[in-house]
Amino acid sequence: MSPSARLLAVTLVPGLLAAAPPAYAGSCGGALGVSSENIYRGITQSEGRASAFGDVHCRFAQSWAAGIGANTFRAPWGRSDTQLTFYLDRHWRLDDDWSAKLGVIHYEPLHAQNRAGFQYDELNAAIGWRGRWLTTAAWSPRVGNAYVGTPAGYNGWLRIETAWRQPLGSRVSVDAGLGYAHPSATPPHDYRYANLALNVAIGDAYLSLGRVWTSSLYFRYSEFNPPFEFTFAPKQRWVGSVVWMF
Repeated sequence: MSPSARLLAVTLVPGLLAAAPPAYAGSCGGALGVSSENIYRGITQSEGRASAFGDVHCRFAQSWAAGIGANTFRAPWGRSDTQLTFYLDRHWRLDDDWSAKLGVIHYEPLHAQNRAGFQYDELNAAIGWRGRWLTTAAWSPRVGNAYVGTPAGYNGWLRIETAWRQPLGSRVSVDAGLGYAHPSATPPHDYRYANLALNVAIGDAYLSLGRVWTSSLYFRYSEFNPPFEFTFAPKQRWVGSVVWMF
């Protein structure tokens, strides 16, 4: 599970999977790409617009990796911005088939007015099998609800995701993923998301076309009398991306 694969998982959810190669100190790499929409764990972060993203990372001390990523987003109130990610991962090769990792990520928007919804931290753990199956659990203790499209309030979020990659020859593969998001308080309530994507490798470039499904989002504000309730309808979207790995 390379850091570049982690970046793509953030972007496309779960996006392109990769095997966890042996960690060699001083090994560096990254990715540059553009997606037709920035969808983060089932929720649009670009209001239906295209998004660019990138990542640079290095491995060190045999089992550690650190990196910096960036992706463009658009806040619900219409302000475009860039969100930086700073991450540190500890990897384990369990045997020839299984690998695992623990990681921390800090998300930081460039513009101060977007920090209420897009500045937060995450602790995550993942286990993978042969670079084809990956399951991740991630916990963020305090995330602004701008992440789900409303500027009011904060929540902790637990997210559990699992994804499978099925090769169809040496250059073509299919990804299928499921995700579940649980907030520490309401609003909003739990929601679910899924994707199915076709990937084509052309040298160091990857083309991906996928369909993303997101369940309805239910909000209930009990402090009002009567309580104020509303629901965002389920969504289905096509997402295409081009990524260059280096």
